[in-house]
Amino acid sequence: MKNQTLPEVGSHFIKPETALEMIRLYRKNKENILAPEFKEKNLLCFSETFNGLDVESLITQAGCRGLRIYYGMKDDLQVHAILVGVDANGNSIFYRNANVMELIPLDLIMEDGQRCPPACNDDDEQFNS
Repeated sequence: MKNQTLPEVGSHFIKPETALEMIRLYRKNKENILAPEFKEKNLLCFSETFNGLDVESLITQAGCRGLRIYYGMKDDLQVHAILVGVDANGNSIFYRNANVMELIPLDLIMEDGQRCPPACNDDDEQFNS
């Protein structure tokens, strides 16, 4: 497995037109990529919204230099984003090493964003054309 490093600063930005194209393509095809038995069950959402202060707490924790988004699944098979801090070496920050012998789970791992659907704003309509 290749060691991961942090992406370069500024390498993530795209044009709004590109973002709109990608969002529209996903919305148009999200059900098509599912096996027939999983269609129309709201397993894949359009987006998830997280509170900015919670995200700030996550990215300002000691040693955090980036943000990683994992995709997880609950028992009902709905896919959810899981936000985790990343250190300077590109490692996910799941645990704090209190001393060499003990790993303590951190509580700065985020999930349970507001899923759209059902919690969508009116501005989401721009992505459906």
